[in-house]
Amino acid sequence: MDYLTKLTGILFKPLKVLEEYKSEEGIGEPFKFMIISAIIAGAISFIFQMIAGTAITASALSFGMVILWGLVIVFGFSGVFHLLVKLFGGPNPYFQTFKAFAYMSAFWMVGTLIAGLSAFLPMLGIVNFILGLWVLILLGSCLKHYTDLSGGKLVAIWLIIIILIVVILFAAMSTIMSMFRVPSLL
Repeated sequence: MDYLTKLTGILFKPLKVLEEYKSEEGIGEPFKFMIISAIIAGAISFIFQMIAGTAITASALSFGMVILWGLVIVFGFSGVFHLLVKLFGGPNPYFQTFKAFAYMSAFWMVGTLIAGLSAFLPMLGIVNFILGLWVLILLGSCLKHYTDLSGGKLVAIWLIIIILIVVILFAAMSTIMSMFRVPSLL
């Protein structure tokens, strides 16, 4: 199936289309889809950076960062999530978990476009927030279908991931703040 067919299916009939991809083996097709989506999202970011008058080097950096962060987020989150899926007794292989995260990259382009437009229409920021919630709901549904875990176990996994993120952010902020600590006068 070609990229545009998958993209329009995921964007406009996500539950139906994503259910069809459960039988897809390996990470090859989802990975290609994610890379193409990341490149397009990066290009959208680059265009809006240039429209805003950002220097070409900063715009190119933005392009690269969108792609890099997309890869890190998908591989990182799907890896941690799959580890927890296995701990909770999930029977399916890693590629099923990866696939759920990779196909959500279809929404990166939409989110990047809305973020770029919100520089001109700030109220569009709420649309991106709503899109983010929709993607999380869709991802949860997709993961339930692809991992064959119960809803309760998936909620527990999401809670563990949220706690991990909060702990990591707290540790990072504590480290950064300690680097700028002003000596006490007492």
